[in-house]
Amino acid sequence: MNHINSSGNSNHDDDNRIDAIAGAADFTRPKNPWPRLFLAGLVALSIIILFGVCSVRFLSTPDPVVRVPAEEIQLDVPRLVPIVSFGADSNGSTYGVWILVTVDRIFGMISYGESGCHIEWDRFSGKFQDPCNGNLYNSEGLALTANAQRHMHRVNVSYDSAILGRYIVDLSTIELSACLDEASVRCAGMPSDVFIEMPDRYIGTVLN
Repeated sequence: MNHINSSGNSNHDDDNRIDAIAGAADFTRPKNPWPRLFLAGLVALSIIILFGVCSVRFLSTPDPVVRVPAEEIQLDVPRLVPIVSFGADSNGSTYGVWILVTVDRIFGMISYGESGCHIEWDRFSGKFQDPCNGNLYNSEGLALTANAQRHMHRVNVSYDSAILGRYIVDLSTIELSACLDEASVRCAGMPSDVFIEMPDRYIGTVLN
């Protein structure tokens, strides 16, 4: 019995000597730091990639072409395609392009009115109307009221039958309508102000 106790005490003394040499155990320090370092690096890399993608999308020039599936367009019924880059009027209505497809022609009309309001389509009367000044336009965007300064401005819209049938709205060229004969003298000086709410980068050529 005495031999066993002596051996046990000897082992205990050896452990104390080892602790004294190695120092007290630090359980707050991870034994292997590489997993945490790898995770931190992965998070940092993800943030850098996300920032780069957002920067490219923000700084790059928007595509001046809008593609509209053919099934969304009905014959002789105007269809509005909102263009977020064009902005919105004071009522929060987003400007866009009204597409009208007839048997033999395709029209693309800007919904930005002379008053600065979004031009709406009234399906009951079959006319476009500027809700702010009361100007009326027919389905092709031609002015019907005497106080209108211009017809509705246009963009080119074409039909692409190669890819399952779709309409291509080309925003690179905006055709400004010429002043009407009954228009005021002020109309002649308006071309540069007509699209004050719209991005100049979309205007490649202005046709009066």
